[in-house]
Amino acid sequence: MIGRVCGALLLLVACARSRAAPETNAAPSPREGGDSVFVEVVNDNYYDARIHIVYDGGGRFTLGTVPGNQRQPARAIPWQPRPLVAQVSLIIGGGTYQSDKIDAAPGAVIEILR
Repeated sequence: MIGRVCGALLLLVACARSRAAPETNAAPSPREGGDSVFVEVVNDNYYDARIHIVYDGGGRFTLGTVPGNQRQPARAIPWQPRPLVAQVSLIIGGGTYQSDKIDAAPGAVIEILR
């Protein structure tokens, strides 16, 4: 059972992806920052999880703990011109899972599905 949960968790963390905001002629919204990346977290599991964003070469940003079956609103972190990864640490059961590297552009929204 635990192996199945961890396997599903790893699959969902690997689904972390980046999508740039579409270009329009409309004025930028307050969420679109030129030197920020926005991170949304959806925790579809029963276990609470701590979420960190780590840039290559350093720069670790803690997004906090997302309770099980909850969603965390988008949070801004400073953009750096390097790839980043999302790290998810389970509060119960242990284990840390890491996404593939993500090349996020300034103003991008990264969705972490867990």
